[in-house]
Amino acid sequence: MRTRPLFVAAVAMASLLAACGNDSSTSKPADTSAAGGSTGSAFCTLNSELANAPSPFANQSSVAADFEKFFNEVIKPGVAKLQAAAPAEIKADMDTLAEGYTALADRFAALGFDPAKASTDTALIQLGNVQKYNDASTAINTFCGV
Repeated sequence: MRTRPLFVAAVAMASLLAACGNDSSTSKPADTSAAGGSTGSAFCTLNSELANAPSPFANQSSVAADFEKFFNEVIKPGVAKLQAAAPAEIKADMDTLAEGYTALADRFAALGFDPAKASTDTALIQLGNVQKYNDASTAINTFCGV
């Protein structure tokens, strides 16, 4: 099964909370053979771990506190680790994607991490249409062989 770019998936999850949750339990780990070398492999392992981290988006009964914890304890440190581990050939894309995640987290915070507000917030939904974030996410998945 082909995985959607990580950023697109996050925005889609944020904007479609009424959907049936994510399928991370059936997602396969990234094939890091395309990344070449241990640095790329380590980066791709971190990318896969973040993409498959348990998320409040998968539970329709999640509340604002669950989302706040997720963004502060999973997304922010996970993206920081990815930035630190990014090999030179994917560093610019990772920096762009980190910018997108910061915008996503900031917007979610501005909504009080309220999932009901997030599901209808046009500014949050529009983040999923920012081409540079989607391109960076796709480049990272391609680099990792996802």
